[in-house]
Amino acid sequence: MDVHNLDNEKRCQNFADIFTYKDSKEHISFSIINIKKRTVLTLSTKYEWHLQYWDSGLYRRLDERLHHGVHLWNTFSDEHCNISTKYLHNANKIDICTKHADYFELFSFTSDKHLSPSAIMALGQLKPKVSKVANQLWLDKKDITLPMFDHVPHNSIPSLPTTKIVHTNKIQFGDVILTAKEMATIHCLLELKSIKEIARYHHCSEANERKRINVIKDKFNCANLPLSFLFTALKIQGVTLACQDAYIMSQ
Repeated sequence: MDVHNLDNEKRCQNFADIFTYKDSKEHISFSIINIKKRTVLTLSTKYEWHLQYWDSGLYRRLDERLHHGVHLWNTFSDEHCNISTKYLHNANKIDICTKHADYFELFSFTSDKHLSPSAIMALGQLKPKVSKVANQLWLDKKDITLPMFDHVPHNSIPSLPTTKIVHTNKIQFGDVILTAKEMATIHCLLELKSIKEIARYHHCSEANERKRINVIKDKFNCANLPLSFLFTALKIQGVTLACQDAYIMSQ
């Protein structure tokens, strides 16, 4: 399919009519990437960004973004940072990616404002609605799929940080040792659960759960910093990838 396909432009406009607020500088994109068929369905509330992304060839690095969880764009390759600087004027941009049987759902949000942990959690709750609307717009998806390309050869992917079980109730990531309860809390955070929900899961008070989260942040050198810094540290240390097959974000 031609990326400038008029049918897809109309779908993006319909998508924008639903999710764009007047004079808002925020915009969203939603894609379904079929790994088996190597195809992509995508919509954006900012059609110009959709064209810039595909015309730039950045889609060839799509594999970088296909990791289950929440990811900041400034943690991706320089190409992602460069296009973000050029076209989005250094706006804050995040991906919320969920893995399913043979496909990924990729929900991207861009804002000129700081994205707080509570804002990111709210986006996680919005994602199912965005997915539903997008699938409705794609009901007659004739000739609107885009090809997906591999970019990084498998033998060039850097090795991941060493992960090992210390003993039955602890796991080590590099120099960081986590207890079973701390790992469970991390799972819940990656699922965008609230502190209240996590405390209920552990049958403890919210105050105790906050203490546990602070201990985790301290272990990853993120003390007194927003959760977004912890998410980045978890990705770098290989924790997010280790959790990938063990948690499913709310759908």
